[in-house]
Amino acid sequence: NKKMTMENLFKGIPSSVGIGTSAPSGLLHISGNTCQMHFTDEDDSSSSRIYLSGSTFAIDADHGNSKAGTVLAFRTDDAERMRIDSSGNVGIAEDNPEAPLHVGASDSWIDIGAQSGNRTKIGFDSNKSYFANSSSSGQFIWTVSNTRSASPWSSGTERMRIDGSGRLLVGTSSALDTAAGRQLQVSDANGAFLVLGRNDTTVGDGPNLGGVHFYGNDTTNNDFTKLGAIDCSSDGVHGPGDNPTKLTFSTTADGASSTTERMRIDSSGRVGIGVAPSTFDGNGDNLVISSSGATGITIDATSSTNSSIHFADGPTGNEAYRGYLVYSHGSDAMLFATSATEQMRIDSSGRVGIGTSNPGGYNGSADELVIANSDNCGLTIKSTSTSSSSIHFADAESTGSASYAGFIAYTHSSDYMFFGTGANERMRIDSSGRL
Repeated sequence: NKKMTMENLFKGIPSSVGIGTSAPSGLLHISGNTCQMHFTDEDDSSSSRIYLSGSTFAIDADHGNSKAGTVLAFRTDDAERMRIDSSGNVGIAEDNPEAPLHVGASDSWIDIGAQSGNRTKIGFDSNKSYFANSSSSGQFIWTVSNTRSASPWSSGTERMRIDGSGRLLVGTSSALDTAAGRQLQVSDANGAFLVLGRNDTTVGDGPNLGGVHFYGNDTTNNDFTKLGAIDCSSDGVHGPGDNPTKLTFSTTADGASSTTERMRIDSSGRVGIGVAPSTFDGNGDNLVISSSGATGITIDATSSTNSSIHFADGPTGNEAYRGYLVYSHGSDAMLFATSATEQMRIDSSGRVGIGTSNPGGYNGSADELVIANSDNCGLTIKSTSTSSSSIHFADAESTGSASYAGFIAYTHSSDYMFFGTGANERMRIDSSGRL
């Protein structure tokens, strides 16, 4: 009844042993239709086997499924290195795998690639996940619709990649712009859009819906600081079918370290530069420009073209320019129009023409103001019934008599006209026409 050990069984046999074969090719050679080695634990009658059947070579732990929680463990140097548990989960340096592949240890990683070549690395350390490429020009590529039996690089549609320069490319496999700093690039056949949203069903007046902020760290203590921003926020309390919004644009002034709003487009489409446009008169608040000092607007054109402001009441024909202010850079003249027709011009010499586009075409001694009409033509000076209407002829910029060396005046309270030279009245026509 003495149990035979493998050592006792083969003691003294110097050559290979064959079971089912007379020509063993190894120390132990088993041959048959289905070759199996069975291992039975007599304490609980559980058994496992190693077998070869056709093209299948298997290690079958607890092949009778008589015990729960069976594991297949792999050990070296008297320490477990890998196991397959009863759920089929594989643990590497982990004796309780919780996933189909679970690599244990606090600083574990997986290498994919040839021993002598560049490799991809997937790792975890100190609550940080790493995806690495050992090549200095390596890229990370995400694809979809891959063929099941094909490699991920030989089939499928690419959706995104991080190239060797750290650029995130979405919808394109090559950078659209290779200049420095172009780190996010998106392309699509229907046009590329960046979509930002606020997940909130109770939006009040003022909360942000999204924005793009610009930071720099050439600041105090070299801390990253917001230096510019484009924000979209609610412009009133939101409700079903009523969602007013506004866009604001902010920059940081010279000598400052925080942003200031510079422009906004409110929910009514009004534009305010330096101010909220809704605070001004409703007849002129579509574009409001404000500042704490001198304020202006510049229209820049080439030296041979025009700079214009048009007043339109429609989009077609002369509806688009029923009134206009035009500066002609070629002739250095300012034009004023009503009814889509020029009515007044100030030419490059400062001469004013009303009803004529060429005030310089008249006598040079009296062409500073020219009034012309194809029919009757006149000039009216209106004042109150108790005051005077006057035309003064001055020969100096003065508050004294030089500012009225000659004059023509009409006194409305007495209804008489008088004429002066040398700053003195020389002639009068009274209300009865007497001279």
